[in-house]
Amino acid sequence: MRNERNYSAPFTLFSRNAFSLRSFLRCITVMSALSVLASCGDSTQVETNSNGGTGSSAPKYLGPAPLTDEVQTFKTEFWDKLSANDRCGQCHTTGGQAADFAFVDLLDINTAFAQATSTNNQGQLLVDRSDPTNSRVILRVNEGHNCWEGNPDSVCATIVEGYINNWLSGTSGTGGRGIDLTAPPIFAPGESRNFPATAVDNDPNSFEKTVYPVLTDNCAECHSDTSETPQSPFFSSADVDAAYAAAKSKIDLDTPVNSRFVTRIVELHNCWTAVCQNDADEMQAAIEAFAGAIPLTQLDPALVTSKAMTLINATLASGGNRYENDQIALWEFKTGEGNEAFDTSGVEPAMKLTFNGPVSWVLGYGLDFSGGGKAQASTETSKKLTDLIGLNNEYSIEAWVIPGNVTQEDARIISYSAGDTARNFSMSQTLYNYEFLNRSSNTDAEGRESLLTNDDDEDLQSALQHVVITFDPVNGRRMYVNGVFTDDVDSTDSQGGTLIDWNDTYAFVLGNEVSGDANAWSGKLRLVAVHNRALNQDQITQNFNIGVGQKYFMLFSVDELLGLTDSYVMFKVEQFDNTAYLFEEPVFISLDDTYTPAANIPLEGLRIGVNGREAVSGQMFGHLDVDINATDYTVDGQALSRLGTVIAVEKGPESDEFFLTFERFGSNTNTRVEVEPTPPAAAPDAALVSEIGVRTFDEINTNMSFVTGIPVANPTVTATFSSYKQQLPAVENIKAFLASHQMGVAQLAMSYCNELVSIDKALPVNDANRIFKGFDFTQTALNAFTPTSKNQLIEPLLVRLMNLDLVTPANNLATQPTDAEIKDLLGSTATQDLQDKLADASDDYQSLITTMTQCAGACDTIGRTEEIVIATCAATLGSALVILQ
Repeated sequence: MRNERNYSAPFTLFSRNAFSLRSFLRCITVMSALSVLASCGDSTQVETNSNGGTGSSAPKYLGPAPLTDEVQTFKTEFWDKLSANDRCGQCHTTGGQAADFAFVDLLDINTAFAQATSTNNQGQLLVDRSDPTNSRVILRVNEGHNCWEGNPDSVCATIVEGYINNWLSGTSGTGGRGIDLTAPPIFAPGESRNFPATAVDNDPNSFEKTVYPVLTDNCAECHSDTSETPQSPFFSSADVDAAYAAAKSKIDLDTPVNSRFVTRIVELHNCWTAVCQNDADEMQAAIEAFAGAIPLTQLDPALVTSKAMTLINATLASGGNRYENDQIALWEFKTGEGNEAFDTSGVEPAMKLTFNGPVSWVLGYGLDFSGGGKAQASTETSKKLTDLIGLNNEYSIEAWVIPGNVTQEDARIISYSAGDTARNFSMSQTLYNYEFLNRSSNTDAEGRESLLTNDDDEDLQSALQHVVITFDPVNGRRMYVNGVFTDDVDSTDSQGGTLIDWNDTYAFVLGNEVSGDANAWSGKLRLVAVHNRALNQDQITQNFNIGVGQKYFMLFSVDELLGLTDSYVMFKVEQFDNTAYLFEEPVFISLDDTYTPAANIPLEGLRIGVNGREAVSGQMFGHLDVDINATDYTVDGQALSRLGTVIAVEKGPESDEFFLTFERFGSNTNTRVEVEPTPPAAAPDAALVSEIGVRTFDEINTNMSFVTGIPVANPTVTATFSSYKQQLPAVENIKAFLASHQMGVAQLAMSYCNELVSIDKALPVNDANRIFKGFDFTQTALNAFTPTSKNQLIEPLLVRLMNLDLVTPANNLATQPTDAEIKDLLGSTATQDLQDKLADASDDYQSLITTMTQCAGACDTIGRTEEIVIATCAATLGSALVILQ
């Protein structure tokens, strides 16, 4: 029996390079001013190996060969990358000042391996192969020891953790490692304070009157969305509600001194007076005043509860392995603050992205580009892409993407370019389509023609998607969405080619074009990676299945409820975004690998509690009713549900305390009496609906066909209708009618009238099949339109449109204009004067026909006569007579 378990259940695990929040919090209070022992290198030299990189001063190893394959993997994945004298090789080598850990020994790689896998005199492992995040080398770098990337130190810790994971993955033979589930600290759900609903609650000790003034007075220069140099989070925004939402995760209501607002000032961040401790005290006092007015939340004693958990005590779900053998750049967006995102691939030079414009962080790893900003690398570091991709003449761009909407066009998600007309590659969004532009020997400098996903497939959705675009000389460009090839292929002219024309002076950018043109993209990015190989289907599927984000296994102890040892209900939990956690796939499990249920254990009505009370919403498992039994229980536990639910963030990931409640678990019961819902109020009277509506697109098309006698199947009309169908009304509500609808109606009317005149003029003047019987199309415009000939044009249209009986006008509708009024508007002989019309709105509108004949000598042509007839027909056909019903 033991309280540890190697967990290998088939859950989707996230990136093996994820840095432990637990480790980060353990070291976060170390002041950065004491952390730097060596400066960062400034070389831009590019490594030529497929997935490696060290400082420019990496030594050449001349010692004995590695004794085993594991030592060889240790050398290529760990030693080669840290042995430079601007990294660990400065001290941790033979004869160095820290020779007790000579893990980059220049004389013997086998000695270096032995040192790296041994313990110091405090019993600490330099590299903990069972739990890399607990490795002394990671913890020391995270404390600020010799981070070559500068602040934040967690960036270098993440890079080192990646080296260790690459080393361990390369020797496991399985391409992945299990997760060691370790018994967490056991504590009961406690009394806690919870944030008021709004920034003004609890007056006079509200957030608006206590913490907010200190923030706006001293932090608005950076942490405001209206600042000249905006840095997320915007807790000093002029909008107090927005500031309150951003500030919650930085405030510890139960222990104000631990608030991030206080500890950052202690770390010498943006002190506003000469004495930083005084500033920290001022901030702490404001938080204490705010928190002190909030009453403690009392846990309901009737609840049947598990023990409590926080994310700090959870097991980081980092056992899954991304395929990264050919990865040359990686952004996981873990920093969570500041205006820079770091490349943690370990391949030099690191492509640090600097924010320009409103770019904000997404909790649980990610960047939000909804404000129109961008994150851009320098041209010097971006050159790495040209150099390393050019070696293989192929590449892949991988991203976890959340488009903000499906209405954006030509919006740049990722680009390597000089502007909108010159690029090496870009991944863009156009409505429901992903678009891939790549400059090759078979395209122009803009990378066109582009490769677009099929319109009918609607591959792009406003949801979290794994998107991979690849290029190689044989297959050309390909796109994969959520692990599936979209089946879109290059045309013969643009397929394949070479990348020899790539320009190494361009810059890599996210969220916009380098030039900041009208190509800003709205959405979120959770991870971006560049590989200098075209990933194959298996590799893409592997990375998709692992997922993305900050995920944990939370073990809620139920020992006391069941009288068992090491028994837990385990959830996979993810920091979903700034506002929510995702709880999914609960499992009952014992860390005793010999355990099997002796009898059925009933479990009913599981709910998730947070900060001393059951969550108000998201209780997906409230109807759960299962029996834990020997048949379904395995060494990996018994799955209770395959579903997930979203729970709102309250205090933030460092402070929120979770627990579970049960209606029945074993012999423990809590009979719940559901409160009768408040009867809904009587529905208000609905708004009056107009009795007048508009015809829809198919009705308009049918009516125009009836009036003109042109079949809807006429090829010219059919083509026009297909082009403008989406621009015609789709619903009969007159309030939904837009100016764009009228333009579509006008275009369709012109098409019908063109066909009508074309057919009519070819028939004899008095032919019975004519619509405009008796009208002479051979007359010039100045002579063709007499009172009689005008009636020959207008009356046939009105008879068909209005069902007029020109002999007995009494058959007209009561609300319908008379035929005389309509005929006068269409065919008046008076001269139109626009200035008079504007001056006196009571003047009758004058003739369309007469107006069109009042022009220069060019009117005196037969062609002008035909144009006037078509225009008159279209004015009639496109009027309210057709549109309204």
